[in-house]
Parts: sequence; C-alpha cells; structure tokens
Amino acid sequence: MAIKNELSILTKAEQLDLYSPPLLSLEQQRLYFTPNEIELTELKSIRLRNHRCYFIALLGYFKSKPVILSPSFNLIFDDMQFISTQVQGGKGIRPFSINKMQRDRIYQRILRLLNYQKWDESLHFAPLYEHLVMVGKAWLEPRYLFDAAAEYLATHRIAIPKYTVLQKLISRVIQQVKKALNNKLRIHVSSELHGFLNTIIDDKDGLSLSQLRAGAKSVMVTELKKELTVYHQLQPYTRQIDNAVKGLALSSKNQQHFGEMVDYYGSKLKRFKRPQQHLWLLCFLTQRIRQSLERLADGFIHHIRKQQEAAHAFAQQAVFDSWRSAADNVTKAAELLHLFVDDSIDDNQPFATVRQQALSVMNNQDIETLCLYLKKQKRTVEEYQWQYYDDQNGLIEQLLRPVFLCLECQAGKGSEALVTQLKTTKTELLAGNTLQTMDSTLIQQKHRPWLINKDVVHPQRYEWLLYRQLASRLNGRIYL
Repeated sequence: MAIKNELSILTKAEQLDLYSPPLLSLEQQRLYFTPNEIELTELKSIRLRNHRCYFIALLGYFKSKPVILSPSFNLIFDDMQFISTQVQGGKGIRPFSINKMQRDRIYQRILRLLNYQKWDESLHFAPLYEHLVMVGKAWLEPRYLFDAAAEYLATHRIAIPKYTVLQKLISRVIQQVKKALNNKLRIHVSSELHGFLNTIIDDKDGLSLSQLRAGAKSVMVTELKKELTVYHQLQPYTRQIDNAVKGLALSSKNQQHFGEMVDYYGSKLKRFKRPQQHLWLLCFLTQRIRQSLERLADGFIHHIRKQQEAAHAFAQQAVFDSWRSAADNVTKAAELLHLFVDDSIDDNQPFATVRQQALSVMNNQDIETLCLYLKKQKRTVEEYQWQYYDDQNGLIEQLLRPVFLCLECQAGKGSEALVTQLKTTKTELLAGNTLQTMDSTLIQQKHRPWLINKDVVHPQRYEWLLYRQLASRLNGRIYL
C-alpha cells in the first residue's frame, strides 16, 4: 500500500491555524504592528496609505509566524483598523483589495527586511529532504517530521511553504526511509521467521494477531494461562526477532512508532505490503514479548503475596481452632491417662496395642495439641502456614512454576546466592526432575523446623520458599 501524497499530518483546525492570520490581543498588536526605524524607512517608500497599512499587517503576521498569507480585508478588519488609527495616526480605513502582484511586491520587501527567503523548490527541496531523512531515522512519525521541517526552515530563514508542499516532501521522506528498512529486512529476516510472521498476519493455525493484541486483562489464573500460551508460542523466535530488530538499527522512538501501527490498524494490517507488515510486526513483537514477561512477573508477585496473606489468615484461624479443640478435649485426657492404670490391660501386651487404643480415643494431632495445651503452649502460626502451602501444590503446578520457568533472573547486590539457586532450580525443573540441589543456607532459621527434617530438605516447601524470596526481591534486588 503506497503512501499517498495526501498524507494526514495536521488536522483541519491546525492547518487553518497555521495558514490563517493570527488572532492577536491588544498587547500583541502593539508588539507586532509597531515598526522599528528600518521598517519605518521602508514604509515611507510605499506611496498609498492603504498599502502601507497592509504592509504593516503582513509584516506583523510574518513576525508572528513565517508563513506567506493572502488574507482578505474583511478577515483582518480589526487589525487594519488598529493599524490605521493607532500606528498610522489617522481615521479608520475603508475596505480595499490587493491583487497578487501587489501582495508579492509587499512580501518581497518583508522578506528582505527580515532576511528571509521565499520557498524555492529547486533550491530548498533537496537539502530539506536529506535533513528529514536523517530525522526520520530517529522517528518516522509524520507530525514529528513536520515540526522538524518547520524548525529547519526557521533556522535557515526560509518561509514555510504551502501545506501540500510539505505533505509531498514528508511522504517522499517516509517512502525513502521505509525502502531502506525493507532492504535491511530482506537481509536480517530468516526464512523461518518470515514464515512465522506470515502465519500471524494470515491468521493461520497457531498464534493469531487477535491473540497477540489481546493479552492478559487481569492477574486471574485463567488470564495468566492465556498469557503463558502466547509467550510459549513466541519464545522459540525471540532470539531471531531481537537479532532482526538490531539489524535494522532502529531508534527506540521508531521501534515504538512502528509497533503502535499494529494496534492502530489491527485486522486492516493485511491491506499493506508484506515488507511493511513485517517491519511493524517485528517491532510490535519486541514490545509484546517484553510486555508478556512483565504481565507474567506481575501475576507471579500477585499470587505469591495473595498466598502469603491466605496462609497467614489460615494459620491464625487454625491456631485458634486447635486451642479451642484442645480445651474441648481436656475431658478425654482422663480416658488416655486411665489406660496406664487399666487392670484389664495385660502388662505383657505390646505398647503398639496400647497406642492403638489411645488413638481410638483421640487422633495423633489432637493428642499433641492437647499436650501443648496442658503445658500452656500453642502450635505456632509458622507450622500451620506451611501446612497451608502443602495443600496449594496445584497452584504451583498450574501457574507459579510455568511462570517461573519463563523468567530470566539477574542478581542485584546481595542476591547472588539466591539467583544461583534459582537458575539451578530452573535447569532441574526444565529437565523434568524434582528439586535435587537445594542450598540450605537460603533457609532462614525460623523456617528450618518446617523445611528440614533430619538434614533432609522438603522439596515442595523449598520451592515455595524460593518463589516467596524471588517475589519479595523483584523490587530492585533481582532483575528480569
């Protein structure tokens, strides 16, 4: 799809504002319409008073913005009356007309006075074109190029030409920059990546453009699973996409600008030529991969914190319930104690048989809780928290572990040992193994009774511990 000469740069209102006489306040009228000595000398060489007033008006407008205008008397009536009465020191002025030749002669005087040149395509088009091509390599956004053109013209003291002239110029600049990028695309996009991009655009089997543009709408498990699906389909091509974009040597602004075109055009992207589609899609995918990792990391942190809160609430309630249950079971303690003085129990009977009788009165955990109650002790919150985590294995398998395997961690100061363990854990999990290598120095003293039993580390609880530590350090101490 070729770029048309009618490239949309300014809105109708912006065009009208630029190419119409400015609306001046009283202070601005005094500033722009009061001539200096050099301008007064030029003014005296104009014979007709009407033409002198018109000269002052056009001179003031050009000082306000370097655009050659052709306003009718009615359009600038108030300014002409101000000039006639306040600047020229006379009565009001009646309407009159100026032909093109007279206006051109007035502008010749103005341009000479202000040391400006009128736009001459044969002189000015080529150097401005070359300048804008260089600017376009930084940011190929039409409005930015228009502003850069206006700045160039002001620096070189050239009057701003007609809007259609700048439209044509900027269209050619955009075509030239894109042509150069298309040539680079042919070099840096492999046949495999070329086919992958076509599959997305043509919406064939696999990843679709609508999937890419949608993404996770929240940190709900179902939404994050959708994001994981997208990421896993992009991941095999990540290195190729990065290398292709690096080969294009795009500025960050152009990467952003081209990437935004995918969202802007949506399904209409198919209307453009393949090179244009590939350029925009590559930039979009670079941003999309980064965005996907950010969404997954945010979801990971959210669910870890949510589980920590839930574990704490569960533990608090469990401690209360166990204490109340122990109080209710005090009467059963008599039955347990009676077993020791029960004459019906043979002294030669194995202790295991007596234990079974005791467990028929109360289960093992209730007996332990009762003992703590009688000693005026309680089960710790920490113990119940780890019991809660034991019951959340499904969340690890369905979400947290798959997200963790997508993350590439870099250590900040003080997090080197943790990141080393995270990388080892990731390698073991990707190989389909359970955790084998577990650095026990990462386990805080308060957690040790619940994670280590006879020098053996509990692998599932250790995985929870790693995820908790990772989530807490994704604030500048560990980087992705």
